[in-house]
Amino acid sequence: MSTTRASRTFSLQTLLVTLSALATLPLLAFALWLLQLVWQNGRADARRDLQQVAATLAASLDRELAGSVRELQRLAEFPTLAPGRLQEFHAYARTLVERNSGWDNVVITDLEGDVLLNAALPFSDVPPLRVDVAHLAQVRRTGLPAVSDVYESRRTGGAAIGVAVPVIRDGAVRWVLSARLRPDVLSRFVGDQLYRDGAIAAVVDRQARIVARSRDAERFFGEPATGDLQAALRVSPERGVDRLTTLDGATVLAAWQRLPSGWTVTIGVPAGVLDDALRRSFGVLLAFGLIVLAAGVGASVLLGRSISRSIEAVSLDARALAAGAPVTARRSPITQVAALFESLREASRVQREKEEARDRAVAALRDADRRKDEFLAMLAHELRNPLAPLRNAIGVLARTLGADPIPQRTVAMADRQVRQLTRLVDDLLDVSRITQGKIALDRRPIAVSDAVSEAVEAIRPALEQRGQRIAVRLPPSSPVARADGLRLAQVLENLLSNASKYTDPGGFIEISVTDTGEGIEIRVRDTGIGLPPEQLDRVFDLFTQVESGSDRAQGGLGIGLSLVRTLVELHGGRVSAHSDGPGRGACFVVRLPHEADVVEA
Repeated sequence: MSTTRASRTFSLQTLLVTLSALATLPLLAFALWLLQLVWQNGRADARRDLQQVAATLAASLDRELAGSVRELQRLAEFPTLAPGRLQEFHAYARTLVERNSGWDNVVITDLEGDVLLNAALPFSDVPPLRVDVAHLAQVRRTGLPAVSDVYESRRTGGAAIGVAVPVIRDGAVRWVLSARLRPDVLSRFVGDQLYRDGAIAAVVDRQARIVARSRDAERFFGEPATGDLQAALRVSPERGVDRLTTLDGATVLAAWQRLPSGWTVTIGVPAGVLDDALRRSFGVLLAFGLIVLAAGVGASVLLGRSISRSIEAVSLDARALAAGAPVTARRSPITQVAALFESLREASRVQREKEEARDRAVAALRDADRRKDEFLAMLAHELRNPLAPLRNAIGVLARTLGADPIPQRTVAMADRQVRQLTRLVDDLLDVSRITQGKIALDRRPIAVSDAVSEAVEAIRPALEQRGQRIAVRLPPSSPVARADGLRLAQVLENLLSNASKYTDPGGFIEISVTDTGEGIEIRVRDTGIGLPPEQLDRVFDLFTQVESGSDRAQGGLGIGLSLVRTLVELHGGRVSAHSDGPGRGACFVVRLPHEADVVEA
């Protein structure tokens, strides 16, 4: 014995207040954890932002270097840069160095490294000097522009940096044109890109020596970078973020980014500055979280009543919609509840419109179906009226013909076509009567073998004309079915006619009757074109034809098999189609109940 206990219910206001009370301590713990997560994310964001700044600074510096390379390449194409005209080029190069604040000298060397022109000296005072700098040798070897590491100037003895491009004449490198960059200009450029007070930026070459620096650039130019920066670059040469020590001895959070030229830009922010900012953010978020938590508890109490009233109204509207009644127009200060009210009203309107549209569609379908049935009946009658005179005329004409075979064949062909047309019209009339419920069966006990014989004799002329063989297999004692003899013969004749139509001349057709004990089974088998599997279920549909190359030549409206199925079902039986596939014939099976099994409607 089981008992059903009623579930205890609570008001929404009570649940909201309880929820607020239960959520206070877990939410406070969650808020603390969230603030810790914010702290960690803040540090991660700071590292990410610093890396982005380093990438931006690297891109800006790369554009600056690319501008110097393009300027040198334009200079390398000057027509005065040619043997016999170097003095003209020298005068222009000196003017260019004075005008270009980023360069302090322009030099031309030949393929052996000998200096041909030095814009810092008078044209006639260039001493014989061979320079062996890596980036000049790279240009001579590759024919491409190059940016140097820090190198020692042979003329001044001090550290220097520069860019060089090839001077190409007749498709080959003839000379190398180089410009020495001013480290102070690069350092000012780097310093101008800084976004935060206290930040420091530096540029190091491929050997980790200082190329430019936002602070004390002159002091540290050419000096090696700190050991921890060099170690970090060995671990992650392309980019990275880490805590490092500057040449000044300060601890910073630093990010670095390598340029395509091989130089590396690094930017650092004092670690204490970032930590102080995060602590201030942490404190603000903690205070704000406590205020919001307290406000939420109070708001839940105040909103409970309003939400409860809205939910009760929604429940009433939902019951009205389920009952098919119109939904009352309501308003709510809660946006979602107001939208729900509107949705329920819209659903009620759409439901009424659908019901009206459905009623109109049903009425239209019934009217169209009635008109279709009336049209089929009228069409069949109109087609049938001239057929009887035609058949009589053909019969009279056949009796008056002489021995000439050509007119005899012509009349015989006309007779066959008129018989075929008569058969189609009769089928069409039967379909019309069935759809209108006007067909009645004269059911009485009959020997199934008699219906088979009648159908075979009716179809035999067509079989003989096509040279087709037929085998009739009947049991010694014919089973008895309670059926309309004419309609059953019509069913079998349609099946045999269909088998003949889709079997090649000279083919074989077999009809057999079997008493299975559970009922009477009539099989019509042929050696014709067969049926693909996808057509087995559709072959009995009205106006459906077998898809083959010869079906239109054989004629037919696609109603014979549909009529077969309907007549068999009116007898309480069923019919099915079977085939092993195209080209392997087909078998149609009619199953009828015994006479004793028939229940009169």
